[in-house]
Amino acid sequence: MSEPLFISHTAADAPLVAHLRQRLPQEGFPVWEGADDTTQQAIPACWAVLIVASPYSITDPARHTEWKLALRHDKPLLPLVIGEVTLPPLLRRRRPITISDADSIDLPALLLRLTWLRSPRGELQTLRDRLADLERALARGQTSNAAAIHTEIARIQRQIADRDQTLAAPVPSPAEPVPAEVPTPPAPPAAPMRHEDWGEAPDVSTFYGRQDELVTLAQWIATDRCRLLSILGIGGMGKTTLATKVAHNHAADFAYVVWRSLRNAPPLNDLLGQCIVFLSDQRETDLPDDSNRRITLLMQYLQQQRCLLVLDNAETILRGGDQAGRYREGYEGYGDLILRVGETAHQSLLIVTSREKPREFGRLEGAASPVRTLNLAGVGQDDGKALLHDKGLEGSDTDWSELVRIYSGNPLALKLTAESIREIFAGDINEFLSEGGAIFGDVLAVLDQQFNRLAPLEQEIMYWLAIEREPVSADEVRGSLVAPVGKRAFLEALGDLRRRSLVEQSPAGLTLQNVVMEYMTERLVEQVVEEIETGRIRLLNSHALMKAQAKEYVPSSARG
Repeated sequence: MSEPLFISHTAADAPLVAHLRQRLPQEGFPVWEGADDTTQQAIPACWAVLIVASPYSITDPARHTEWKLALRHDKPLLPLVIGEVTLPPLLRRRRPITISDADSIDLPALLLRLTWLRSPRGELQTLRDRLADLERALARGQTSNAAAIHTEIARIQRQIADRDQTLAAPVPSPAEPVPAEVPTPPAPPAAPMRHEDWGEAPDVSTFYGRQDELVTLAQWIATDRCRLLSILGIGGMGKTTLATKVAHNHAADFAYVVWRSLRNAPPLNDLLGQCIVFLSDQRETDLPDDSNRRITLLMQYLQQQRCLLVLDNAETILRGGDQAGRYREGYEGYGDLILRVGETAHQSLLIVTSREKPREFGRLEGAASPVRTLNLAGVGQDDGKALLHDKGLEGSDTDWSELVRIYSGNPLALKLTAESIREIFAGDINEFLSEGGAIFGDVLAVLDQQFNRLAPLEQEIMYWLAIEREPVSADEVRGSLVAPVGKRAFLEALGDLRRRSLVEQSPAGLTLQNVVMEYMTERLVEQVVEEIETGRIRLLNSHALMKAQAKEYVPSSARG
């Protein structure tokens, strides 16, 4: 390998870089050794840029200049993220490698990624990443240099097409030459060029469990040819990760893949514009202002070619404190988009992930319909243990089973709690459990966010289910309410809680997931204590903390 690797870093990261400069050449990856002031000459002469993304470098303008220079020369970018660093979208889309600190680098994983980047498919992915950058800039209206962007896009598309054809070509056989009188069979047609824009999709190169869910979704996508899917679950259940894994698994079945996060609630017209520009290969740039006409235009492309669209975190465009599944003011057009995709015949697929089910799914979905919903439950003990395999936790099978049970198999809750177990209890699960298995701050924040979106009646029902602590019927819950509530209003609130993935229905009755149960219990106790201390009584007037008819073990468990 003649071309060296350039390492983008700041002086504060020098110890790690010194280690890399020593080890990488030993593994066949020479590193640029020139002075830092030779960046303009170094990066064009190097084959790739390894970005040490630390708290020091991520905001350094000089490093940003290096990344942009590398992109102008079609160089691969490989971010090596140290600790908790918020990456810009440009780097998040490059499938970063993350390490907890500078002393815990996984050298085999880094070498594997560098080897892949040097391969023909790695080089092809580098071009696709760069194409996605340019298409994103064009779709977002950064058109002061639109002509130059179009030219650059055309150049990269030609390179991608050439490499696609090369990879699709049959490998020459060492067999004897074909006799002249035997006609040479025609070469197989080149595989259709695929276009992929993964936006801010997470890295799913390391993925554990969810095999049943993957099989179900594969059936719906490949066999049943569904055109609209939703993946629902409370915060932290792994909806984003699962949707991204499924999209990667089936990307080869689609001519276009577009992944978008709705976390920052983008206006519908902006989202439609990005999708249309991308799906039209930049032919559609003069777009109508009306969202309905844009949806119609998008539907034409979904009918003409097989496209996969993923919209993540749809709960951010839904209203809180109101009936579940209703849109925020100004975002009602998303409901029109979902209806059109679900009702119109086409060959594409839209996957939506959300903590709440958009109301359009209720009228569209069905066992024989091309519209389906997957309600995501927690992972089991084995998958939970595999998920935390690198967290340094120790415990018996019983300890692991109890840990997963307490947190209802919620992957995010397990990961966040594992950090606390490692830091506070030296990784000893049993010691953590003996202290009551408390729910820590980061997990509380996730649940607080979802609880605060509830309407007052929904919150009251949640408190009562926590007090009951065992499955009960809907009539029992309604009978416990102090203020009279009409049956219709009560059933609507209960339905909304189920659409928000917070209440579960079992043969024995209504109940809460364990992690939600513990959260609600702690919240109830803390609020009651505050009411007693301040004298401002509210919950104590409306909720009995121990019902007379409760079974003996219920009060003791409520006290902890």
